[in-house]
This record gives sequence, C-alpha cells and structure tokens, in this order.
Amino acid sequence: MDLVGKRILVVEDEGLVALDLKVTLEGAGMIVIGPAARLPDALLLAEKSLPDAAVLDVRLEVGTTLPLAAWLARQGVPFLFQTSDPNLIDAAHAAVPVLRKPFRTEQLIGALAALLGRRR
Repeated sequence: MDLVGKRILVVEDEGLVALDLKVTLEGAGMIVIGPAARLPDALLLAEKSLPDAAVLDVRLEVGTTLPLAAWLARQGVPFLFQTSDPNLIDAAHAAVPVLRKPFRTEQLIGALAALLGRRR
C-alpha cells in the first residue's frame, strides 16, 4: 500500500511523541493533520478535513480519544490506537489495531499500510 499523500490525523498529548509521529509520518510521505493534544481540537480537525486514517493515543491529559474513535468509525475512517495501557480500550473497539508504546517506526508504517489496504 502506497502511503504517499495519505492524510493521517494524529492525536497525542505528549509533545515529543507528537513531534516524533509527525516527523515519522511526513518522512514516509504522508500528510499529517494535527497533531492534536485535546479531544475537542482533534474532532474539529477531523470534521474540517476528513482524514484517510488516524493514529490515536488512547489516554489524553484530559479524558480519552474513545469518543473520537467512535466518530471516526461512523465516518468509515480507519484508525489505530497507540498506548501504554491497552486496558483503557473499550469492547466497542476491541478489533482496532493497537501499537503498544514504545513501538518502532516500521510497526507504525506497517500498521497504517494494513489499515489503509483493508479500506479498499
């Protein structure tokens, strides 16, 4: 799956991790929407420019991204979670791919390629 030009929403509240995700995805030719650190900001970004896929940190400084995950699912946008605590993911999202922090660049790129390949 060619990821060049794919628009990826990134939601991550840790500044260095968000920057690393942005640099990694842009380095692979993707267009990063965000990153957003707060749920309201992420929802606004997603509504303004529907992404091709999303990378969501489950737990944010305030709340979780689970409401955004439900919204993305209703829009048909594939997403994955990246987290150090997969127990926060509810049963409604049990089938969503999860990358456990820390993960390698190849894992992230491979997971996004698989997500977008299934979308066809």
